[in-house]
Amino acid sequence: SFLWPTEQLRKGVFMTLLEAVNTCLRALGETPVTSVDEQYPTLATILPALDEAVQALLTEGWWFNSFPGYTLLPELDGTVLVPNEMLVFYPDDPSRFTFSGRRIVDTATGSIAVNSSVVGRAVLLYDFTELAEAAQWAVTYKAAYDVYVADFGVDNTAQKLQADFAGYYRELGAMHTRQRRASSATKRQTLRWKQKLRN
Repeated sequence: SFLWPTEQLRKGVFMTLLEAVNTCLRALGETPVTSVDEQYPTLATILPALDEAVQALLTEGWWFNSFPGYTLLPELDGTVLVPNEMLVFYPDDPSRFTFSGRRIVDTATGSIAVNSSVVGRAVLLYDFTELAEAAQWAVTYKAAYDVYVADFGVDNTAQKLQADFAGYYRELGAMHTRQRRASSATKRQTLRWKQKLRN
């Protein structure tokens, strides 16, 4: 079974970016730093690796960064642009609208002149410090693994880093399932309450 590295993690103590960086540095056998702004060569590799890991993880869409019922409004020229902080947008009506990266297009014609508001599920990009705890740890060990393998290849240390990432990813998945179930239960209770009021 997977074990959290510290009891603090279950008490709601979130990681800082500096702690994530130093976790990666220790995995590489290097000395921790006191600031992410230090002129330290390896930071030029670790910080982009963390950014890439954050974006890759969040693109999957989790309970804390995925929101249904999000409305995108058209510009004056009829185009519907997708904000930079939005990683993915899933229109509720894909037969009419398609997410093409930074804008919504007409599914049938491919035209960018949509001339309509578009409702769907938005998946948002957050900074590392805004992530759920398990997501922070998963991102950190994914970045540590990627940086380590780029320097040293796949060995026992790399496999341990990969296993740590997999453990946190599984825990994140379990948290996601629990949150979704709780949300669904709340919606059902609200629906029953509204139906009772109508009777």
